[in-house]
Amino acid sequence: MELVEIINREYAKTQIVVLTATLDNSKELEERLTNINDLETITISGKLFRRPNYTYFVQRILSLSEIANIISELIKSDENTLVFTPSINVAERLKKY
Repeated sequence: MELVEIINREYAKTQIVVLTATLDNSKELEERLTNINDLETITISGKLFRRPNYTYFVQRILSLSEIANIISELIKSDENTLVFTPSINVAERLKKY
């Protein structure tokens, strides 16, 4: 919210759009945004949907080729895949596999 306040100070009447799937209290967010830019804030809600979430716990260090193989299999099975790497260099090396 601090970043939104800074942007609003620099640019008059900033239009703010927030997309989230995990917001608990949209009314509180509406009030805060309206207080920042004095514009009406509305919430547009969509139909809820549930996708299965999977968590993988790896008990040993994997090589880049092993990680690349796992990612490749997830992509082939049409799974949404989010991969965290310790550095951009590791991500770039993974991309080459």
